[in-house]
Order: sequence, then structure tokens, then C-alpha cells
Amino acid sequence: MASGSACQDERPSRQPSDISLPSRLDARLPRQFSNLSAAEAIRASYNSILSAVRMSHLLSAIESAKAEKVGAAAFSAPWKALLLLTVPVSGALTGFGVQLATSRGSFSLYLPLVLAGLILLFGLAARLLWFHGFEEFRQLSSRRYLCCFLPGLIGGAKYSLQNLTVSMMSSSLFFIIMRTTLIWVAVFEALMLRRLPDKLQAVTLLAVLLSCISSTVQALEEAEDGTMTVSALAVLLAAACALADAVFDTCTDLLGRKFSAGLSGKEKGAELCRIMVALQFFRLPPYACMLVWFDWDDAFGGFDVTTFALTVLPVVLKIPVFQASVFMVGAVKTSMAVSFEIGLSYLLEVVFSLADFVMSKMLAMATLACVLMMSALHHIRLREEVARQQDVALDELKVQVRASARSLSHQPLRKPGMQPVVMQPVSQDDGAGFSV
Repeated sequence: MASGSACQDERPSRQPSDISLPSRLDARLPRQFSNLSAAEAIRASYNSILSAVRMSHLLSAIESAKAEKVGAAAFSAPWKALLLLTVPVSGALTGFGVQLATSRGSFSLYLPLVLAGLILLFGLAARLLWFHGFEEFRQLSSRRYLCCFLPGLIGGAKYSLQNLTVSMMSSSLFFIIMRTTLIWVAVFEALMLRRLPDKLQAVTLLAVLLSCISSTVQALEEAEDGTMTVSALAVLLAAACALADAVFDTCTDLLGRKFSAGLSGKEKGAELCRIMVALQFFRLPPYACMLVWFDWDDAFGGFDVTTFALTVLPVVLKIPVFQASVFMVGAVKTSMAVSFEIGLSYLLEVVFSLADFVMSKMLAMATLACVLMMSALHHIRLREEVARQQDVALDELKVQVRASARSLSHQPLRKPGMQPVVMQPVSQDDGAGFSV
């Protein structure tokens, strides 16, 4: 009891008896509050300040949104054009390089992937550490990056299937079948958004599907005649590779949007770089498993400097170039540039005497590329129109907010009949002692 009373004595009293509070509020109020009661005046003043803060915050948000659009377009046009030109070249070389190296002699199809994966892993980690600092690098130990485990395995399986398939068919036919990735991506988007594709997208996907079927049937018929060596197994592996690529792209897009939500500038760049490092780390187990399972007895047999240049360097170049193009130029323009992989790989086959030039094949590939470009350009035009409408809406909203702020600052507050307010003690101690 004594200790309890001591604690009560040490507690500061909120209602000291020696202080007399006025029973009536007689302070002079500002002119715009002269016709209001004290409580109403305080409440009106608070609402005015709160409205001004909200309007200021809204103006700041509008300026930030417009600044992000300007920052996104800060890259010069020549660098964008060079990047878009590098995308199909690096992509075509990943398939054609394996095809050309296979024609020179036998070697392990999975050792180049292991070497390229290690180079990319250490390179991306060094970039994260050098440009973003050790604190950003330490965040890789977070458990949330375990979400990259399954997409990384699927990405590793995709490149393993690609090397295996290109060793069994021409790279140009492989890239034609790989265009079915667009169909799978459209299916996944429709399932996530619960909305069917629009008419133009449906026509584009139908053209892609018919082109893939036509090229595959033609290749199988040539294989039966003995003019081309393509098996049904190779076609199935290429289709599986396209499905794996679609799943990997969809998962990567979801991870990027989820982890970088609310970030901008260097923080967003560091987060995207960490995602790339985690994905590259989880790509390595499929490469290592395939190497140990199939080629461990003679892993380095037939592997020389030329094979390294044809099979490792294109993969090391393609992955960062593709990611940089998506971040700097956009996914739509990047996919449009990827469409040229088909024709470019076919021209490389003709130049290096791996295939005969057939005008009908070249025209069919050009037609498919034109269809994909038309769809991408239409999508870009729609996005530009939406962006223009958003800019106009933001400008109009900014004008309205500023006009509302000016009218609020000059509007007098009037209410007849000011009544004196008597301050009375409250029955329970709420922290103030009195209420109005």
C-alpha cells in the first residue's frame, strides 16, 4: 500500500489546485473568425490549414508524376537506337553461335551456360556493389528474394533447352517457334486480368500461330525428303522452351513491379539489380545439373577459344542488354526489336553456308516481322495517346487546385451570433483537464 501511494504521489497532477483557469474565453479572434464561436473558429482554422496542406501535397504529387515522365525520357535517341539495334543482334547470336559451334565439332552444350552464368553473376554483383554501395548489396540476404527461386530455375531450364534444341534444328526455325511465347504471355495476362485480348492483339497472335505452324510443317516435310534434318522431338523441345520463356518473363515482370513499387531513381535501380542478381544465382543449378548429368565425363572436350566466343559471349551480352532495353526503352519496343532475330539468324545461316537462300522463307519471315512491328507500333501509339491525355489532365488538375487554394485563402468565414463558451472541468481526466 505504501509503495502504491508513493507511485501515486510521484505522478504529476494534471489539475493543480493553485491555478485558476478563466471560466470565459475573452481573447480577441481574427476578423474572419469574429462572428464564430471559439470552438467553431478553432475547427474552421484547423480545416483551412488541413485543406492547404492537402492541396500542397497534391501539387507536389502532380509535379513528381510529371518529373518521373521527364526522367524516363532522359536517355538520348541515339543511345536508344543503338540499344534497340543490339537487342536482335545479341539474341540471334545466342542461337546461331551454338549452331555454328556445333557444326565445327562436338562439345558440351551446358558448359558455356555455366561459364556465362558465373560471369554474369559476378558482374551483376560487382555492379550492384560498385554503383549502389554495400548497404544495398547487403539486402540480398533478405528472405523475400527466395521468390526468385522458381523463376530462376525456369529461366535456367529455358536456356538449357535452347542450346539443346538449336543443336538439333536451325536457329531461324527455332526463333520462329519461339514467337509462340507471345501467345503464352497473352494467355497468362488474360488469366491475371480476367479480360480477353483486344481484336488487334487476337489477330496478331493468330498470325504468329499460323506462321509457326506453317514453318514447322514445311521443315518437317523437308526432313522427310532428306533435304533438312528436323525431328518432331526438336519441335516439341522448342515449344517447351517458348513456354518456359513466357513463364519466366511473366514472373520477372511481376517480381519487378512488386519489389520496386513506390521506389524511384537509384533505389529502384538497386532493387532491379538485386532481382537480376537473384535470378542469375538461381539459374546456375539447372546448368550445373545438366552438365553433371550429361557431360561430366568429358565436360571440356572440344571446348576452345572459338567455341567460347560463339557460345558464351552472346549469352553474357544478351541478358544485360535485354534488361537494359526493357528499363530504358520499354518492353513494347524491345519486343518489336526482338522480332528481327528471325531474319537476322537466317541471313547468318546463309552467309556461313549453313542454309540455302530461299526467297519464300525470307518473305515469310519478313511478313511475320512486319505483323509484329505493326502490333507493337499500334500499342506504342495508344500508350502515347494515353500519356498525352494524362499530361493534359494533370495540368488541368494543377490549375484547379491552385485556384481552390487562392479562393480558400481569401474567403471570409461568417456566421451570425457569436456565443460565449464556458470552459467546464471534465468528469474524467483526458489529458487536458478541461473541454470546450
